[in-house]
Amino acid sequence: MQSGRSWIVAVPYLTCLILISAVWSQAAQSTPALDPNRAQPISIVVRLEGFETRTISLPAGRYLFAMLNRSGFQNLALALEKMPGNSIAGTASQQSFSEPVDAVKNRLLKSVQLTPGTYRLREVHHDHPAWLITIRVQ
Repeated sequence: MQSGRSWIVAVPYLTCLILISAVWSQAAQSTPALDPNRAQPISIVVRLEGFETRTISLPAGRYLFAMLNRSGFQNLALALEKMPGNSIAGTASQQSFSEPVDAVKNRLLKSVQLTPGTYRLREVHHDHPAWLITIRVQ
């Protein structure tokens, strides 16, 4: 009699496992591939202490930087610069953008095509050398 009861418990358990497996398989198949022509969003928050994120690693592609000013400072301007080597120190080889953060909305939205290399995102109007993000693009 014991073996009969264990069979009754095992069948619903196995059925549940099969259903979960099918749902996971379906979810994996329905996940869309990244569209290389569509910008992928990157949220950047500036607080009183600086940027919340210090380093970011990304594959090459188009990105929409959504930068929010939560620092309390007015007249922020952010610059994204491509560096000549792996270091973020020194003079940039290329500037992707340098723009003020909207003083009313406290945000800056900027779409940029990133190619492999090292970038730095920094605040340019105030003297905050620690307000810096290293972005490595593969």
